[in-house]
Amino acid sequence: MVIGDYLKQQRLQLKLSRKEFSKNVIDSSHLAHVENNRNEIRAVTFIELLNENKISIIDFLENFGSFHAQSHAMQIKASEAYFNHDVETLQTLIDNAPYPDSVSFQVIEFMIDKLNGQPQAFPRKKRLIIKKFLLAIEDWDENSLWIIANSLELYTLEEVDRIVTWLFSNQRDFDHYTDYHIKLLAQIVVSYLEQAVKENYVQGQIERGYHYLAALPNRSIIFYEKMQGAYIKAAQRGQWDKMYLISHYLPIN
Repeated sequence: MVIGDYLKQQRLQLKLSRKEFSKNVIDSSHLAHVENNRNEIRAVTFIELLNENKISIIDFLENFGSFHAQSHAMQIKASEAYFNHDVETLQTLIDNAPYPDSVSFQVIEFMIDKLNGQPQAFPRKKRLIIKKFLLAIEDWDENSLWIIANSLELYTLEEVDRIVTWLFSNQRDFDHYTDYHIKLLAQIVVSYLEQAVKENYVQGQIERGYHYLAALPNRSIIFYEKMQGAYIKAAQRGQWDKMYLISHYLPIN
């Protein structure tokens, strides 16, 4: 099934006219051409159209077979490049992307802006697309966790707090999670702690973050995040000697 056929099928199931289904995201005449496979549709527009009609993006992507495998490999490469401050590799991933307007690749663009010290330069429309994508997700798998881990700066602290509060309560089956899943959870919590401490957020919530990070299994893959959490905690409490000791285990940026 191609995209045009899929959109038409979903629209008919919802019993909507093309004008109703378009939701002012796309012109109804253009939608007609897309449905008849005479025109293409940009990935960003397609995702927004699904969101506006409350259609699962993940279900659609899974129908196209290799999405998860390709996305997983790309995300690992992007994460490694970001950790190493390798803007060139991140840009290469975007340049070679089969669907450069997809949410994951927009997150990579945001990662580049962060490394360049210009997170505010990231376009508002793309910010909204990423946020809408996450709001539409019901099952937070590793793909959605990766997007969250690398785009938390797009959210207000109150929004981030709602995300991590859900994680603290619902993402606790640690023995059954892959190392990659655990890594993403640790990254999200550390990012939250950095933001919460910086903005003098509610101490009780910050403590929940410390406890959750401590509860994550002591696997080598999250040694760095465990040290980051310990450093943030020591800094908040003015434990300078402890900060100095921990700093030996953290890379110098």
